Amino acid sequence: MSSDAGEIDALLRGDSVLQQLKAISDLRLCDRCLGRLFSKRFRGTENAAIGERARCTHGIPETMEVDCYLCHGLFKKMDELSKLPVDELGKWEYDTLWVGSRLEFGARLREQEITARSQFTDAEPLKVEVNRELGKRLSSLTGKEGKMTNPDMLVVIDVAFSAFQLEPSSLFVYGRYRKLVRGIPQTKWPCRKCHGKGCSHCNFKGKMYDTSVEELIAPPLMNATAAEEHFFHGMGREDIDAIMLGNGRPFIMELSKPHVRKIDLVEVGREINAINAGRVDVSDLRFSSKAEVRELKAASPVKRYRITFRALGKINKQLLCEVITKLSGTKLSQRTPLRVAHRRADLVRERTVLECKLIDMQDDAVTLEVEAESGTYIKELITGDGGRTVPSVSQELGMECQVISLDVSEVSTGVEGKW
Repeated sequence: MSSDAGEIDALLRGDSVLQQLKAISDLRLCDRCLGRLFSKRFRGTENAAIGERARCTHGIPETMEVDCYLCHGLFKKMDELSKLPVDELGKWEYDTLWVGSRLEFGARLREQEITARSQFTDAEPLKVEVNRELGKRLSSLTGKEGKMTNPDMLVVIDVAFSAFQLEPSSLFVYGRYRKLVRGIPQTKWPCRKCHGKGCSHCNFKGKMYDTSVEELIAPPLMNATAAEEHFFHGMGREDIDAIMLGNGRPFIMELSKPHVRKIDLVEVGREINAINAGRVDVSDLRFSSKAEVRELKAASPVKRYRITFRALGKINKQLLCEVITKLSGTKLSQRTPLRVAHRRADLVRERTVLECKLIDMQDDAVTLEVEAESGTYIKELITGDGGRTVPSVSQELGMECQVISLDVSEVSTGVEGKW
């Protein structure tokens, strides 16, 4: 609610206000910059109106904006500055925008001087009013809604150099993927030796594998949105030689600087599945958010696996069943496996095997279904990894066991309807 003239006058007559104004009496301020010093006391009232009342109350001579010590007539340029990005904005699809600004360095120094000398604590920063005035004008020129939190488009206007910068927000698409073949990593795997430049180690491809789940899913989304870059966020990852079955693993694709935001995700999903038939497919595509990326990365889903292994010796089925029963509900102590020690911290983690069941046994090949908490190394549950995982099937059977294949059959967050 705005304050009336009488209320403003009453507050401005206080001795403390008089002392503060005396401290900067040698500085000529326009009504807008004078009123901004009291802005937080009179919310809802235009700064220029507050400044006019302060000037009249204390007999301060009027100063035109172009002669103002602080703004140097900056607000006279608002219409001109707000028109700068309009043509370029027309090349992007967006519904909401927010405007920021860069002030010339001298204005910031002058504002600091005024604050230090006067000790005003209710002043609104010059930049805030500049942003507000530019935002109102640009919203009117484009017909787009002004939105401070998570706008589709951020426009930054450099008022000193009459320049601008567009910062479109990323578009986020959630989905689930199934990986139907082995030998494909989840994300692009740059060559460790050349870091993507291309060398003999990677056959001059710049990466260790020809493709990835990320690279198979991204192109249709990139084409539909005309985005400039993409980033893949997965809820964990499966081994390169594992397949991902069931209803798939949750992921979010971040599309950076998309020129198009309104796309038909059903159609895009069909295209992804058609061009990747037999390798990767996606489901449940929907629009997401940066906040959901954080939730997804922090999630600790329960996972179900089907793992087949071979024992280097004759297995006693009764003993095997006893081992399986013992492992169900057991807490494992797992030191970072040797196979990933080069890229992960060498730590000892405790993880729980929730359930372990025998699915099949053919000669020396055994297939188990294992349900375990997030972060459990399933291969090492079988092999023991030279004693780095305790207990293990190998340890309990008293013979070496080698993994033949591993499938992820379910990734369940336990949050109904969330993912």
